[in-house]
Amino acid sequence: MSHNGKTIGTLKVRFSWLKPKMHYTDIHGNEFKIQTGLLSHGIVIKDERESELLKSKSSYFKIRTEHHVTINTDQYPSLLMMLLFQVAFEYFEVMRESASSSGAS
Repeated sequence: MSHNGKTIGTLKVRFSWLKPKMHYTDIHGNEFKIQTGLLSHGIVIKDERESELLKSKSSYFKIRTEHHVTINTDQYPSLLMMLLFQVAFEYFEVMRESASSSGAS
């Protein structure tokens, strides 16, 4: 991942049918595990010590999706946590749609 042309970290994806996961490592070596459940659309971000930094609960309506996001850290920037949440949510949604459309054909 980069911001203003400078690398801010590396994002790796590990997709399994039980628990899709992403791992983000920032330029300082801090590692974050981003995970969603198979059927749930909520996302949890944890650090190396398994401390929960961000947790979301998502509700789906006809027109839009509503997210309730709780950030539990003063150590890392809230904007970074929200960026990781948004990237993970969008990626997991694309993967779900891809899996459901390939199963329908």
